[in-house]
Amino acid sequence: MLVHPDLMVDPAGKQGEVGMIAGADLESDTIVVSFPNNKIGSYATDALLVLKEPAEIHKLSMNNVLNMDKSTFKALLEVNMHQDSGRFSRLAEAYEIASKNEAVREWSMVSLEEKLTLSIDNEQKQQTQMGMER
Repeated sequence: MLVHPDLMVDPAGKQGEVGMIAGADLESDTIVVSFPNNKIGSYATDALLVLKEPAEIHKLSMNNVLNMDKSTFKALLEVNMHQDSGRFSRLAEAYEIASKNEAVREWSMVSLEEKLTLSIDNEQKQQTQMGMER
């Protein structure tokens, strides 16, 4: 995940840096993030950015190619390719690409808060559909 580059208050000083979730307390909306060199920071879910699903990034890229410059389109495809590989090192590269380009970040990332909300909503819809099929 990526610490939001525009985060106003960051005691850990890691705005715009890529890290890994090391722990979470969703009751208090606290995510513990580890960074290289054994640095750790605590953040709210709205302060962290994660990549959208690969299919969504691909669809957005293809449907909006005329609304973005060539370098943004190319970088989005690269993010998508790295993300689709399934390898951790390539996923980290996808985050690095998105972290360095605001336009790519806007097209390819959402806050962790939004991602969790979407996941919960989708799970509830699936449970409702399963209940209706019985």
